[in-house]
Amino acid sequence: MKTLSYLGLGTSLVAATVTAATVVAVAPAQAASLSGSVGLSGNLGITNTASGFIWNFSDNVVNDKFGDFAGLSFSSGSSLPTFSNLSFTCSTGFCTTDPVTPFINFGQQTINGTTAQLTFNLDASQFLSWQASGTGSTVSFPYLTGAFNFNGTTLAVGQLAGGYTRNSSTYQMTLATKQVPEPLTIMGSGLALGFGGLFQRKNAAKRKNQKSA
Repeated sequence: MKTLSYLGLGTSLVAATVTAATVVAVAPAQAASLSGSVGLSGNLGITNTASGFIWNFSDNVVNDKFGDFAGLSFSSGSSLPTFSNLSFTCSTGFCTTDPVTPFINFGQQTINGTTAQLTFNLDASQFLSWQASGTGSTVSFPYLTGAFNFNGTTLAVGQLAGGYTRNSSTYQMTLATKQVPEPLTIMGSGLALGFGGLFQRKNAAKRKNQKSA
């Protein structure tokens, strides 16, 4: 087990704080990350069931790419996004979805030199009945959240927004990300705060001793 002295953190509180800050700055840059948004569209078939309804997505294409998504390919073959069916169970005006893994498969993508499948895994959710949320030709999607997974790692959490056009049975959707803090970032921040607190307490004790003298 590495000790603080071995890591160079035991020489002084000032040196320790600088070392912790270095961990915060360097660690995130070494790991894969994902930020930005991607816009999708396609056909959406809706099947009513005894307990709710099922969404079936087809002919899905990526229309817009922003941030890190701009460097990814979604144009043909195995890189075209595919959706799992999404089942809704409705009761007393509310609908629920179970977690779906994966909900969207973006195929083989290369991020930071690693090639693997990029997916969006959907969280379980509860919301006001989607079928009753609009009366015009377009109905907004419910608030749905999930996480982007790549090579066994969660790169970012995200949420989807969009709508379904009744007369053409088509959908438009935007998936946007929110960064997940790296474990080393959290640890480094905790070390910095901890050492900062120790440094403040040491100065306070020193000033108290000076006043007593």
